[in-house]
Amino acid sequence: MVDLPVRCPICGREMEKGKLEAFTASGSIIQGVSVNWITPKKRWSSENLGIGYFAVHFEGVRCQFCNIIIFRYRKRRKAPLTVEAMYERLVEMYNRSYGRGKHLVDRKIERYIREGLTREEAIKKLAKEDGLLD
Repeated sequence: MVDLPVRCPICGREMEKGKLEAFTASGSIIQGVSVNWITPKKRWSSENLGIGYFAVHFEGVRCQFCNIIIFRYRKRRKAPLTVEAMYERLVEMYNRSYGRGKHLVDRKIERYIREGLTREEAIKKLAKEDGLLD
C-alpha cells in the first residue's frame, strides 16, 4: 500500500483522513448518485449526479481548503516473466498479428543465435524489441 500524505501537496495544511463513499438509488423514489466524505467526526456530502446503480468506498485523505482528495492505492507488482513465458507470449502475439507466430518467432531467435546470442538472450532481446519488457 502506498502511504498517504499527512500534509496537502498544494497548500501544506494537514490532510483529513476519511472514506469517500458513492452509491446510487436508481429505481427508488430518489434517483441519482450520492457522494459522501465520511470521517470519524463528521459526514460531508456533495450533489446527486443521476446515473445507474453502484456502490464504492475509497479510503483517502482530503484537504478541506484545496478541495482535493487523494485515495489509497496499491502499486501493481508484476511477477518477472520466465524466458519460456516470454517465448509463449511472443508466439501468441505473433499469432494474433501474422497467424504463424511460432515460425516467425523461431526464425527471429535463430537469427540472433547466429549473431552469437544464446537462446535465452535472443528471446529476451526479441521480447524487449516487441514491448514485453520495460
